[in-house]
Amino acid sequence: METNKIKCCLRPLTEFGSVLPTWNPNKKKSGRYACSRWSKTPKKRYAVLAYIDGDDFDLRLDQGFEEQEILKMCLNHLNTPPPRKKFGRRTPKPLYGNLDLYRATYKRTPEGKPYFEVILMTNQRKNRNFWGNG
Repeated sequence: METNKIKCCLRPLTEFGSVLPTWNPNKKKSGRYACSRWSKTPKKRYAVLAYIDGDDFDLRLDQGFEEQEILKMCLNHLNTPPPRKKFGRRTPKPLYGNLDLYRATYKRTPEGKPYFEVILMTNQRKNRNFWGNG
């Protein structure tokens, strides 16, 4: 089961990004809701704008994987719930809800580090890990 997962994470963002960089710069979340609907999305799905960072993207591309396959493996990792605490009563849920890919673009930072700029769909209208609500 580990073969279809790539360790990756959502990049922390401030509330207003580069528009107001000094506004609450210490509080960061993993993405922001798009607050708009697209015609091809189901009713109870909400768009989230985010950046996905990972160390193995170049390695997987060199191995012959396509960008969509890499994103699928990364979303499998993000959709995995955290391990259950030792004496926890409830089974844990995924941190970001059930994420599906809507659109993605492969890019590089000025330092040359690869990342994906993505629009994801989640089933949670209000999630504490994202700015705003769906």
